[in-house]
Amino acid sequence: MYLKRLDIRDFGILQEQSLKQLNSGLVVIGGLNRAGKTTTLELLRYLGYGFPRDNSIPPAKNKYNVQADYNYQGEEYNLSLEGYSNPKVNKVNGGAAENIYSNLSEYTYQQLFTISLSKLYQLPTKPKNQRKLQSILLGAGLSDILDIQDLKSNLKSKAEAIGGKNGKADVYQFKEANQQIQEGVELRQEAKSQLNQYKSLEEELTNVKGKIGEQQETIAELKAKVTILDVLKNSYQQWEDKIKLEFELDKYDYDLEETKYDQTSLQQALDLKDRYLNLREDIKQKRNQFRRVINSSQVELLQEKLIKNKDQLKDINLHLSGLEARIKNYWQRKKELKEQKDKITNQLKQENDSWQSFSIVDSITIDAEIEDELEQKIEQWHQLTDKYSREEESLTNLKEEKERIKSQLDARENPNFALELRNYYWWSLGFVAVGILAFILNLWLGILLSLVGVIGAGINYISNYLLASNQFSQQQELESKLKAVEEQIQSKEQNLAKLKQKKELLETDLDNYRKKLKLSKQTSVRLIRSRFAVVKDFKFKIEQLSNKKANLNKLKEELEQELKEIIALIKQFPKQGLLNDLSDDDNNLIKHSQEIIAAYQELYNCLDLGIDLKAIQVEKKNLTAEIKELVSGDLKEEQVLSNLDQFINNCHRYSKFKDLNEELNKLNVQLESKIKTNRVKEAVQTSQQLNYNSDLLSLFKSLFRHYTSSSELKEKYKQSIEKLKLAEDDLEELKDKQNTIKKKKNDLSSSDKLKQAQKKINQGRSSLGPLAEKFAINRAAAFILDKVQQRFIAKVKSDMLAPASNILAKITAGDYQQILPQDNLSVVDYKLESDNNVEDTIFNLSRGTYEQLFLAVRLSRIKEITPKLPVIIDDSLVNFDLFHQQQVIELLGELAQEQQIFILTCHPHLIDLIKRQNSKAQYWQLKQGEFEFSKADKLIDHLSV
Repeated sequence: MYLKRLDIRDFGILQEQSLKQLNSGLVVIGGLNRAGKTTTLELLRYLGYGFPRDNSIPPAKNKYNVQADYNYQGEEYNLSLEGYSNPKVNKVNGGAAENIYSNLSEYTYQQLFTISLSKLYQLPTKPKNQRKLQSILLGAGLSDILDIQDLKSNLKSKAEAIGGKNGKADVYQFKEANQQIQEGVELRQEAKSQLNQYKSLEEELTNVKGKIGEQQETIAELKAKVTILDVLKNSYQQWEDKIKLEFELDKYDYDLEETKYDQTSLQQALDLKDRYLNLREDIKQKRNQFRRVINSSQVELLQEKLIKNKDQLKDINLHLSGLEARIKNYWQRKKELKEQKDKITNQLKQENDSWQSFSIVDSITIDAEIEDELEQKIEQWHQLTDKYSREEESLTNLKEEKERIKSQLDARENPNFALELRNYYWWSLGFVAVGILAFILNLWLGILLSLVGVIGAGINYISNYLLASNQFSQQQELESKLKAVEEQIQSKEQNLAKLKQKKELLETDLDNYRKKLKLSKQTSVRLIRSRFAVVKDFKFKIEQLSNKKANLNKLKEELEQELKEIIALIKQFPKQGLLNDLSDDDNNLIKHSQEIIAAYQELYNCLDLGIDLKAIQVEKKNLTAEIKELVSGDLKEEQVLSNLDQFINNCHRYSKFKDLNEELNKLNVQLESKIKTNRVKEAVQTSQQLNYNSDLLSLFKSLFRHYTSSSELKEKYKQSIEKLKLAEDDLEELKDKQNTIKKKKNDLSSSDKLKQAQKKINQGRSSLGPLAEKFAINRAAAFILDKVQQRFIAKVKSDMLAPASNILAKITAGDYQQILPQDNLSVVDYKLESDNNVEDTIFNLSRGTYEQLFLAVRLSRIKEITPKLPVIIDDSLVNFDLFHQQQVIELLGELAQEQQIFILTCHPHLIDLIKRQNSKAQYWQLKQGEFEFSKADKLIDHLSV
């Protein structure tokens, strides 16, 4: 099972964050402090079980809301968490589904699968919580065996409460019943022989008191021995380490006060060696590179020659880009010049077929005076032409006017005033005659007709007369105009003749200009002027083109001079194949400028190599002087490294010597702190077997030599403890016996002693029988359960802890090879077995080894549990050194092939280890509660700030 997507809408600092396409293997989330890593850990811890209401997790901004998609056995599921409700799980393709997290208890998941630093180091203090954690770490029926262990302890305690460890009749609950029987027997015997018995009791009491005194001395001696053996046992490993250290120190002949080989000198020597080796390798590479580039075996000679000419080479290099730009500009300008020349030539041909070359245009003389004269003549020609046209048009108009006047005169008739008067008289007589006729008929009608007729005729005569008079005047006026027009026509004809003569003279002059401009006679005057302007423009363009060509030739000369200088410099160096194909012809220099510049750049690269080589050689020389000063010797070149290595070796040996001395001093202090205590002093003074003096270290030194191994000491200590216990039991028995004798002495005078004695014997027997049966049952049951427990411990050792032992062995590179269970399985504690020793408890381990042990046990259990739920590791490797971190990262990479692992960290070096060991890991950057998909290098840079 692995998470494919996390959609965190509201959880503490994490707001509206989405992690998509999560890796099914190793997922690394890196962030600085307070970036949200702990919040992420809490979210993943409770994701499958729901959020608690105990304020132990970061508060939501509004309401907890988290969505997750995960893949389980090929099926896609969605898990939804809102507020404090239980997780809701649905299949992506539809339908409700079982929450697979529920197959494992929340406490088990949090203890095993969410591995933080506190989980690896802090153990529960309460026995109940220790039992619970132990059952999770070992699993496989541990809770049942813990019940058996408790039951066994209970049965054993009950049995011991009845008859002690050995079931003696005179201890604990047996003691009272047995005492009653003994008292009864004794009382009966006493009753039979009071006199003899009393005396006997006196003697026995004295004897018992003597034995008690002897037993007390024996116990004191045994306690002193146990104390001394205890100190020897607990200090034996340190003593062995002390002997080994002293043996090792005998191999060194250094003085602790000397500083020649101290850590500073070592670091300086190592640094000098690294620099010397690097410089030597650099010189070798630079020398080979220089030899390949210069193509000569005379490296030193050419190197010095290059450096000697470096100023000139650098000066050329400084202006090289400008030279290349100018050469490029030269070719560009040359190309443009040719294009302009071709363009002007084509334009000339288009303007005039007779302008075939620049020489033709150049032969046409054009200056300001000629141009001004041409302008004047053209202006005169235009004026004459315009004037001639106007005169012609005016003459034509006059002739038309003459014809029009003539036609008007021809159309008019001469007026006849006599005829008009006769007509008047006749019309008047006619109207009078009609009036007379009408008068006959009617007087007034006749008078009216006569008056109207006469008056009308008079009016007609007057109008005709006036009209005829007007026509006569108009005719006279037309005749006068005709005469004037004829005079004007004659004058105009004379002027036109003069203008025509002047125009012909101007046309002759303009023909001369046509000839100069190589134009045909049919060329219009307007075109002459434009052709003149065209020629003037072409002459200007040709002149500009000529100037550009001159400038280009000047640039060419400058470029060739610079190229010659470069060639002269290059030819000082015997480079095979360099400029062999280049002719001495100057015209080829610019054409071959690229080869020349390439050859120069190759030479300049040689200069850089030569300078670099020289600098490294100088640096090596100075470094050699430093080494000589450090190792205090006048060394030859071939002796530098060997002497430096010898010096480094001396520094390492001196450092080892100091470390061994410090370790020995520490061991001496530890031994003295254990030996020079009041308890030990009293024990030594009490012991009759030891010759005590003030030098306890010497005394214990001799004691340590009596034992060949720690196991022998432990066995001796165990035997002494058992002897002490037996002696104490014997002392108790003697004291009881003493009390019994005293009581018997006091009871010898009683008269009812026989009855009392029998009664006590009967009562003691009736009480002793059931107690003996109960004691036997409890001891037998405890014995059986002890065998069951021992078999389970053997199983834990061989089966349950074997995988964890393999993991721990891999993490520690075999320093610890086996994890062994303790006899009391209810306490979270183990024994560790290595090649040379067995640690009886984990509490003597260093913190790093302690955490490695619990990490190994957890990883072992995680591998056994199905389904394969996600594992969350929160900076749990900080107390491991680099080697152990590498081992753990390799193990996690193997585990990540089977199940998803989240690693939360703020340490860039840990991400660097993961990057180098696991190419399939996925990386996320967490910054102020915001996730961003990242690359390993980018995340390392972020965390290195």
